Amino acid sequence: MDFEYIKYRDGVALVKYFGCSESVNIPESVTIGKRRVKVREIGNSCFENNHRIVSVTIPNTVRYIGGDAFFLCKNLRFVNIPKSIVSISPWAFWGCANLTDIHIDNEICILNNYSIPKDTVIHGHKSSTAEIYSKMFGNKFKEIK
Repeated sequence: MDFEYIKYRDGVALVKYFGCSESVNIPESVTIGKRRVKVREIGNSCFENNHRIVSVTIPNTVRYIGGDAFFLCKNLRFVNIPKSIVSISPWAFWGCANLTDIHIDNEICILNNYSIPKDTVIHGHKSSTAEIYSKMFGNKFKEIK
């Protein structure tokens, strides 16, 4: 496994990525002992300053994206945020200079201040928190139909 993680509550938080792939697939679960435990969080600074990743696939088991999780991932271009994500912490994608598009499927995902770079196009549902964030922070918004 290319991740370091910590167990908490009902799942695990990924805290550090050690891989070298351009396309990263976050695992749905990890094995601890003989049990499969769901990945619930991409922890603070998990991918920070990783210049290799271009895309990341997040499974529906993940609920939270921590602060600085993808901070300064300058080659990250596209992220699809599944419905399961309920909160994206401050600075999660800040400094991702090539992040052109982010799709946010959850209509009530909490987007904290400076979660997403200003030049990134946010795709989301009409009247969603993604649309409100776009208006507040000057991002271009495209409605998901």
